[in-house]
Amino acid sequence: MKKKERDYSLDFLRGMAVVFMVLTHVNAVLYKGYSTLFSTITWWGATICYTTFLFVFGAVYGIKIQKEKMDRIRMLKRATIFLIIYFASAFSVILVKYGIGGLLENIGDILFLSNIPEFTEFLLPFVFYLVIFALFTGSLIRMKSWSWGYLLVGVLLFIISDYLYDMDWGPNFRETIKGLFVGHEDVHTFGLLSYAPILMTGLYWGVEVIGKGKKNQIQTLLLSLLCGLFLAFLNYTAFSSWNRWPPSVVFLLYGIVFCLVVLFLYGLVSKAKVITKPIIYLGQHSLSFYYVQIVLTLIIGRLLNWRRNDELWALLMYLVSFVVTWLILVTFNIIIKRISPVLPKKFLKLTR
Repeated sequence: MKKKERDYSLDFLRGMAVVFMVLTHVNAVLYKGYSTLFSTITWWGATICYTTFLFVFGAVYGIKIQKEKMDRIRMLKRATIFLIIYFASAFSVILVKYGIGGLLENIGDILFLSNIPEFTEFLLPFVFYLVIFALFTGSLIRMKSWSWGYLLVGVLLFIISDYLYDMDWGPNFRETIKGLFVGHEDVHTFGLLSYAPILMTGLYWGVEVIGKGKKNQIQTLLLSLLCGLFLAFLNYTAFSSWNRWPPSVVFLLYGIVFCLVVLFLYGLVSKAKVITKPIIYLGQHSLSFYYVQIVLTLIIGRLLNWRRNDELWALLMYLVSFVVTWLILVTFNIIIKRISPVLPKKFLKLTR
């Protein structure tokens, strides 16, 4: 009997991040009201989406490390795919917002990463992380014998990033480099070093926890409670506050607690397919769903200028975003299957 390679709890977790990503995009682009509920949804999506994607990414490669199936060539190919999707997304965002003239004016800056358009910035770190994984495959595999080392490296890199963030890096391209490594408020980039604790926690989770059955559930519950208490302590004492650029300890903890809670809950509802199957679908097609949905949302909001302050309008746009994006993807997959019996499986695998 063939052993399953994919862990559906991670797909479910990533799918939940896609849900909040869609809600956040709709609120940011199509809704201009001031509802506390909708503002909270936007805040929550901005807080946990990227962190969750990165945690799952780390966990997936943690599983590969545990099985010693880290393929350098495949990782570099994957990095290339992420880069292509980033540029496709960046060009699409600029084209919809500013037209062909704006795209031609900004194309050089986009290619040299001095202009990182909104809604696309989260893709770039995955390119660099994959290259780093390919370069240090041997070291990452050797570290699994002392898996706490992943967490220690994550904390050390975060401390270094906090120090580097306060330094004056100078203007122009050096500012872009700063953004890529430690984040930058003006360009909204997610620093490679700043988010290292999330990535390395994901690696640890993939190496030590995933696939351990009941033990997995117990560990997840205990750690979620522990991290939740620590988060509450930091909020209560004000030792750390919510800050996105660069990410504070509290900001990162919100994401980690969300990941752990969702993973624990998945263990309770995993057999309720009517709940889990749609969310798992989103998780397995997160990249393609992201691209179609953000382009669709920008076309509605920026090109057609359909922006309102009506809460019912926002709820309708939630539904439209999910349903129309799903229909576009299903239709596209049907067309591809009819064109070629070989391409679909490989193509769909690359878009996840």
